[in-house]
Amino acid sequence: FLGCKFTLTQNRGTFQTPNFPEKYPNGVQCIWNIKVQVGRFVLLSFDTFVLESFNGKCIDMVEVKDGSKSTDQLLGTFCNASLPPKVITSSSNSLRIWFFSDMTDAYRGFNASYISQWEKGCGGSVTDFPGRISSPRYPDYPYPNSMLCDWTISAPRNKFIRLEVYDFKVEFRCGGKCTCPDRLQLWDGPEFNETELGSFCVTILKVIVSKTNRMRLRFATNEEGRFEGFRLSYTTSVTPSCGGDFTGKSGSIISPNYPRSFPSFSDCVWRVKAPIGRYISLRFQEFTGINGTNSKCLVDSIEIREGHSSEAPLIGRYCIQNIPPVIVSKGHKMYIYFKSRCHEFKVTAQKHRRFKALFLTHTTECNETIGLEDGRVKNSQLSASSYYTLQLGRGQLHLSPWHGRVGNAYSWCSQAQTPNRMIDEYLQVDLLKLTDITAIATQGYRLLGTAYMGYVSNYRLQYTYDGSHWIPYMNNIKNSTRRGYTEFRGNSNLTDIKKNLLKPSIVARRIRIFPTGYQSIPVHHVCLRAELYGCRYNLACGSIITPAKQSKISVRGSDRQTKECTWLSIPSQPSPQNEVITFHFTYFDVPCKHGHVILLARDDTQIQKFCGADPPQVSSLPATSQIMVKLKLTKGAAVWGFDLKYRTEYLGCGEIIRVTESGTVTSPNYPLSYDNDQTCTWLFSSEPGSKITLRFLEFDLQPANGSECLDFVQIQEGRLNPTTVLKKFCGNSVPNQVVSTSNHLRFTFHSDNTTNGKGFFLEYGLYLPTGNGSLSSQDQSG
Repeated sequence: FLGCKFTLTQNRGTFQTPNFPEKYPNGVQCIWNIKVQVGRFVLLSFDTFVLESFNGKCIDMVEVKDGSKSTDQLLGTFCNASLPPKVITSSSNSLRIWFFSDMTDAYRGFNASYISQWEKGCGGSVTDFPGRISSPRYPDYPYPNSMLCDWTISAPRNKFIRLEVYDFKVEFRCGGKCTCPDRLQLWDGPEFNETELGSFCVTILKVIVSKTNRMRLRFATNEEGRFEGFRLSYTTSVTPSCGGDFTGKSGSIISPNYPRSFPSFSDCVWRVKAPIGRYISLRFQEFTGINGTNSKCLVDSIEIREGHSSEAPLIGRYCIQNIPPVIVSKGHKMYIYFKSRCHEFKVTAQKHRRFKALFLTHTTECNETIGLEDGRVKNSQLSASSYYTLQLGRGQLHLSPWHGRVGNAYSWCSQAQTPNRMIDEYLQVDLLKLTDITAIATQGYRLLGTAYMGYVSNYRLQYTYDGSHWIPYMNNIKNSTRRGYTEFRGNSNLTDIKKNLLKPSIVARRIRIFPTGYQSIPVHHVCLRAELYGCRYNLACGSIITPAKQSKISVRGSDRQTKECTWLSIPSQPSPQNEVITFHFTYFDVPCKHGHVILLARDDTQIQKFCGADPPQVSSLPATSQIMVKLKLTKGAAVWGFDLKYRTEYLGCGEIIRVTESGTVTSPNYPLSYDNDQTCTWLFSSEPGSKITLRFLEFDLQPANGSECLDFVQIQEGRLNPTTVLKKFCGNSVPNQVVSTSNHLRFTFHSDNTTNGKGFFLEYGLYLPTGNGSLSSQDQSG
């Protein structure tokens, strides 16, 4: 056999079989010893790996050992029948790689690379709270062999230490009795008077609270066997053996000894502190055996207070005779106190005495959950078109809308559907008050232990202010406009949560989710869990306006208080008639130093902001949009304010056009003949100080009947109708270019029920005058 031996001492490098990328020779043994700086460990990867094997056994092979000697721990033997993992790590600063080929077939071999990293995270002294501790290399790589790591956690005097374990996978051996070759050991107490709490490898309690202000943790591993390791968090507690202080965005509060029953004479305090500006919700996921004997909860109880001490205002006292609802704080602190008393005489007949609660922190910003998952949205606020009842043995499971919550153990499922055809099923959420909804998340469902599963692959939305007028949600995508609604892409599997942003967001009191595509077995029914995101929407001194009838908003200032008012329109259904709302200020006095008025359509990026003493120009916005008028006015004169008239009209086959560059407009069907009995209106607008030009490139309308134009186009200044008709054209003579006198122009095309023509083709553009312009054209009519 031929031999070769290499020593690699750089902190990174590459190596390969002889002749690579050609076939390696027969009868070869090669050794590569990788030895990097002390304190670093090696990460080895095989980029190409093709070695001979036969019937699942290695003929040519690579052996990797954890060290530099042939007697060190074997990490693996590899060939085509047993490929190496993506990354192999050393315990210390060296690895030994041995390659062997026999005297028969040869293959391409391997190309390998290695890097090294500093070892870190093995022990230390901890005095800062809260924090986290994990085994070395967690979670990227398995922990190394032959390690001994000690952590000492010291809390302030009169405080205790709370550990919560999130992940725990450590080597153990179980025959007649389980032993711990690798282990996590815990001690509680001062340095020279510690009490051992246990040595853990198979399982460990999820929560451990000390009885003193000092704990020591030791993680010890033997010379073989590697697992993922552990991760835990630590914080302080004001009570020994249970309780804890929390500052994170979410967390769990569980009874002492959970999941076993809590002991008698427990006194535990948990304190939750969210960042200023956030508030807290608390939902009990499990609540059994907390026996208060009556609704006053005199024996066992959980007290919840608005603050951080036992003197803070009481929100409620709860036990099985007074089960807690979802608790929502007003501020950013919450105090939870649990007490249990003697259970020697089995005060409760329930098998377990335990509880588990989830807390979440929230902001009033509009990117937060509204509360389906955590229960702030109550069951009474959820309804559906139908639901499915599942027969399970002798019992039934109602998959009602109450279960239609992301993360819930069950799901809302509709009645059975005909294959390839779906009835209009929906899940409805009543938000009770006007809410600005900015996003929606959905999730599929699988009932554990059964074959029942399903998810919604597509869906659409409807929303309402009052429950009687339902509006389909549409964004600005052309496909949505054509169909009259936006279709969202939902889930592609059972477990992932798919979040879709609503652009624009919508203001509503109720919302319905209509699945338009789904996957489900073994029954054809729609299964959905959902969450909404948003925030409360406050109209203050404003109101909901219905533009279907002409009406007026009138508001005045006050010398006593600031006014912030919002008026919100009810969008109309999409229609070929192309409905718009025109807003006309007839009185306006809002000093710029003291406030402003905003007018916008929520699906438009352009915000119109007004202040001063001159009434703003007339504005027209699509009636299918949620239109908002918002006033902000400081204390001052009672004459400040505005009067705003609004009304709807139909543009027919016309539209609203903002002129920022040149564009074209044609009559319907152009270049074919237009239809009879049509009226189309285009409302042109440009930036203040600019003007609008119209230049006809082709013009062919029904000739005039004497002096009367039967089919015609007419041009008016401004947005309002009626206004003075400045230009009117018919026949087939191409009119001269038209230039407006302001930045608004109204253009109308009308055809009667008799003769028609090819129509018109015009180009519009911007005109920036140097002096006073006027609407001008040399042609009057054809």
